[in-house]
Amino acid sequence: MDLEKEYLELNLFKEIDSILQKIEQDQQNKNKIIQKPKSDQIEKNKVTHNDDYKIEKDQDINNLESIVKKEIFKNPKITYQQEIELIKRIKYYNDKKARDEFITLNLRFIYYFVKKHYYKYDEEFLDLFQVGCIGLILALEKYNFNYNNKFLSYAIWWIRQIVERYYNDNLSCSGPDSSSTFFA
Repeated sequence: MDLEKEYLELNLFKEIDSILQKIEQDQQNKNKIIQKPKSDQIEKNKVTHNDDYKIEKDQDINNLESIVKKEIFKNPKITYQQEIELIKRIKYYNDKKARDEFITLNLRFIYYFVKKHYYKYDEEFLDLFQVGCIGLILALEKYNFNYNNKFLSYAIWWIRQIVERYYNDNLSCSGPDSSSTFFA
């Protein structure tokens, strides 16, 4: 039983990573502008290249949350008609593109949900966000659109359950004030 859960969770992590990589590749393809540096700029860059690179690399590590936020908010908000259309394509035709698009359009909700209820430190955010994405995927697999309710009102239970389980198992034991309750 535990092996099945681990296998399911491993596959979900791989799916989320592949979706995020597709988004990143699409953005890189859109933003490719090739510029040739001038010869005098190359000489200046050679002198200060090592110091500048280290600073920029450290800044990128600290701003991962803002990078994730930028990528998420590039997508438009999903409407109820889009939601129903995409879910029908997913359920009836097993359309992978529709599934990826649906998950991508709902990442904004997970961002706000994790930020509001569970966010405490910078290094925790990306882990909690990724676990929230797994909850979204599980909710999508089990959702029945014939009940005429919005997807997110159904998905919030799955997202909350998985994020709370992850938070309790991994993060609440690590801090000095682990005995206090953190959830809002």
